[in-house]
Amino acid sequence: MKNLLTGPTRCLLVRPVFLENTFYNLSNVFRLLGARSAAPSLGLLVVAAMLPPHWQVRYIDADVEPLTPEDLAWADIVMVGGISPQLEPMLAVVRQAHALGKLAVVGGSGPSLQPELFGEADFVVTGEAEGVIPKLLEDLGKGVRSGVYRSTEMADLSRAVIPRYELAKLDQYLFVGLGFTRGCPFSCEFCAQVEIFGKKTRAKSATQIVAEMQELYDLGYRGMIDIGYDNLIGDIARAEEVLTAMAAWGRAHGHPFHFSTEATMNLARQEKLLC
Repeated sequence: MKNLLTGPTRCLLVRPVFLENTFYNLSNVFRLLGARSAAPSLGLLVVAAMLPPHWQVRYIDADVEPLTPEDLAWADIVMVGGISPQLEPMLAVVRQAHALGKLAVVGGSGPSLQPELFGEADFVVTGEAEGVIPKLLEDLGKGVRSGVYRSTEMADLSRAVIPRYELAKLDQYLFVGLGFTRGCPFSCEFCAQVEIFGKKTRAKSATQIVAEMQELYDLGYRGMIDIGYDNLIGDIARAEEVLTAMAAWGRAHGHPFHFSTEATMNLARQEKLLC
């Protein structure tokens, strides 16, 4: 088996299609709004930033452009990310990769919550990437061909990488995600994020958030940024610090972005944050 750490390695990152007639496939609505999908996969772009610098990396969002046999033939290893409703499309990509003799890795919230459903993949990654990608890369370098990798510690967001936004066709989306916090003190019945990220809120600093905004700006992106992906005010003090810095950056750059987010209703009590 080729040593994937010592030589030129081609890695294909794939977000498969969302099945038609599901909540996540609003392709007709997207087209009316001039887009092909909601947002690029932030998780896969984060993983891309954690890969060895000598790897060649491509990102395919099958809702934006079709995944072709040529794409798969190019790759030495295929990493597939997605959520539980994408189970069948994710496994379809795994089977396509295997048919061409390629290693396949799956990760994301789907495999994190139900890893047993994704056993066809060579490698199943569960939990936060920061806690498992280094070990996966180490094992690939040793020639390991399969395994299940479980993150046992919560990631330190003060050391978070800037996602490889340049890999995505940003002009094909309604918005772009920017990760601010992980974890939430609440346990809303409709939300699975707490099962992955825990109940203790962790957050990036204002400096980190502004750096990611600057990266998007330098890439020529203009439009909506979704600040996520858990509760914006899980850490109210940090939220105020970050929003203040974002507002100052926006004024200095002519307000090139507008924003969306998710927050619990107690945001209504935070007058400073509502201004």
